[in-house]
Amino acid sequence: MFRILDKTAYLIFALVAALVGCGASGPAYKAAASSDNSLATIYIYRPKTLFNWGGSPGVFLDGNREFDLKMGGYGVLRVKPGKHVIIVKGRTLIDNWYPGPVTMELNLSAGSESYLRLRPKGVVVPAGNIVTTSSSAELLLLDKDKALPELTKMRSSQ
Repeated sequence: MFRILDKTAYLIFALVAALVGCGASGPAYKAAASSDNSLATIYIYRPKTLFNWGGSPGVFLDGNREFDLKMGGYGVLRVKPGKHVIIVKGRTLIDNWYPGPVTMELNLSAGSESYLRLRPKGVVVPAGNIVTTSSSAELLLLDKDKALPELTKMRSSQ
């Protein structure tokens, strides 16, 4: 009986250790230095949730992959003013991020700051005695005063 408990405890420890490694582990949040006011700043973050906890989607700016967004993580993009397309999606055919791509287009001015939160979006559809669920993700554009309390709890994904 003790052998079974020892093996179970080992498996639980291994699972917890694996889960801890899935989150962002970089430095704690720090506002981006604004030495060049001719650029716009985009903060993208992903609060800790159980939603696709092991996945780390890629963040793409105008078609170029910039970084992977880990659970509890954030990243910063400094861009020229104008229109930009942000896409958060899996990076390959076989990937650890199952929701489909999430897209947001921003028209930014020099010196502006934008705050994007990646969050789960679930749909429950009752159909008689059967209930189906579907999950995806969405990007929300938040005001600075709403984003900062969450963002200050994040660690860098970059």
